[in-house]
Amino acid sequence: QLKVPHSSVPIEKQKLRLIDDNSQYQALSRRSIRFHRSSATEQQDSITSLIGERSIQPTAVHVQRWQADGLSQEEGAGSVQSKHQHSQSQDNASLSLEQAWHVSPAWMQDLTGEDQATASSNRQIEKLNQNLTRYHELQSKKFNAQSTVRDIQVGYWFELNEHPEIDQHSGADKEFLITEKKFYNQNNLPKDLTEQVNQLIEQSQWNIKPIHEQAERQANQLTLQRRNIATVPAYNPLEHRPSTHPQRAKVVGPSGEEIHVDEWGRIKVRFLFTRSDDHSHDGGAGSNDNDTDSAWVDVLTPWAGEGYGARFLPRINEIVVIDFFDGNIDRPFVVGRIHEAQRSPTKFDNKGQLPETKKLAGIKSKEVQGEGFGQLRFDDTTGQISTQLQSTHGATQLNLGNLSHPKETAESEGRGEGFELRTDQWGAVRAGQGLLVSTHSQQQATAMHLDAQVAKEQIEANLNSSKALSEVAKNQQTDPLEVLDNLKHFLGQIEKGSQEKADAFKQALMILSAPNSIAMTSNEDIHVSADRQISQSAGDSINISSQKSLIAHAQSKISLFAAQEGLRAYAGKGKVEIQAQGDGADLIA
Repeated sequence: QLKVPHSSVPIEKQKLRLIDDNSQYQALSRRSIRFHRSSATEQQDSITSLIGERSIQPTAVHVQRWQADGLSQEEGAGSVQSKHQHSQSQDNASLSLEQAWHVSPAWMQDLTGEDQATASSNRQIEKLNQNLTRYHELQSKKFNAQSTVRDIQVGYWFELNEHPEIDQHSGADKEFLITEKKFYNQNNLPKDLTEQVNQLIEQSQWNIKPIHEQAERQANQLTLQRRNIATVPAYNPLEHRPSTHPQRAKVVGPSGEEIHVDEWGRIKVRFLFTRSDDHSHDGGAGSNDNDTDSAWVDVLTPWAGEGYGARFLPRINEIVVIDFFDGNIDRPFVVGRIHEAQRSPTKFDNKGQLPETKKLAGIKSKEVQGEGFGQLRFDDTTGQISTQLQSTHGATQLNLGNLSHPKETAESEGRGEGFELRTDQWGAVRAGQGLLVSTHSQQQATAMHLDAQVAKEQIEANLNSSKALSEVAKNQQTDPLEVLDNLKHFLGQIEKGSQEKADAFKQALMILSAPNSIAMTSNEDIHVSADRQISQSAGDSINISSQKSLIAHAQSKISLFAAQEGLRAYAGKGKVEIQAQGDGADLIA
């Protein structure tokens, strides 16, 4: 029903038809329209003008997409050539007018995988490719017509007759589908009223010819296409979709959890625009503040390798910023997090706040369902620069630089310079191939890190002194030192093997070296043990003092030698006993 006889007659219910095949379009009731002049003496309305319009369109379409599961591009059918002939002298392949698309998969599964959505596949890419190709074919040629046909309607087709060029064709090439209509109707007004209307139109500056200048009382402009050309909607995958912009969301998850992620580190979020009233039909999913509110959402990370990278997982109730891949509303991802309201910016050592502590930078974590934390803190205060790596478990810290107490104000309260490795619990230092502990200065780290040359030279000097004294003892018919060869071998393990390589010990040695003094103290015992020999050498004297007893045992023998000033043994009180319990005693002068 296209019209009713008068306003009192009700209009029948309208029906919306969705058509995806040209064979389903219906013909106009008149079915045929003449190409003829318009005249009041003619018995039928007609088309008075028909102009073909061509436009250059892509000769091929290539659609691809990123397939995250396979870390690869999915090409579908590749570059699909158009079936429309764009040139009489060249084929489509040689014209090489290709249009390339990179799109995201057209679906996202729901929380349980039961949304009955079609899994993304090559078939979807090929379907999109086909529709884009058909759209370009549709746009390659159309017809613009002037008509006086009053009952012509968009979405119907007709056969055009009595046209000098169209009549040379037959069948479907003479049938045209109406895709667009612009019409003009003029009321049959009295002359004086017509003049008033023209004046009003002129005063309003409307771009309309005066009524008396119009050639027709009614007319329309039509856009036509041949019926055998498939009709597809104008669809640009990058434009014909909702616009997206970065927005806030809240991280959500099951009750009782603080971190909720899947095997890819993806999270669940609640978009802040959601309202409970809008989601009551699905158990509140989307506005429940739990893991039913969204599908898994990717989290952007500054480093993502195969099993390595940076990992800072958003936690439940944190506020994140969401953006969208390719502007696709079905492809959200987390770009970062923001501090708002009571969720204050990072407080290192749980002290201070911005802007007073603005010179601090770094990373601070939080114990899951606890109050402990770990932190990497950089203090860039002028003249007080320092770095700290800390775990609150056992107050374990590595402090470097200008050491300071936790900062609450703009300036730091110093507590030393250099480095400090400390803990309230147990500590261990292990070096599987050797360890050098030295207080010899090495300004600005200009030498090798295992540069033990100073210690080596000191040991060599004492070795030479000990060797000379041992020769004297040997000449005096007493026992030489047994450790000299071992010391020589020890020095050989320190030597640098190649000028092109960094210093490295040849065995797992440990060297303690200082330009001044070394002190070892204990409130209880000190134990020195070796499976082979213990060597002590001094350029001056070796002094041993005990507030109780000095006891020395030897499985084989005890040999003492003084080269110049003799041997003295005194007992301040009590007697001196020297016994040879298994043999004689010789005292020679």
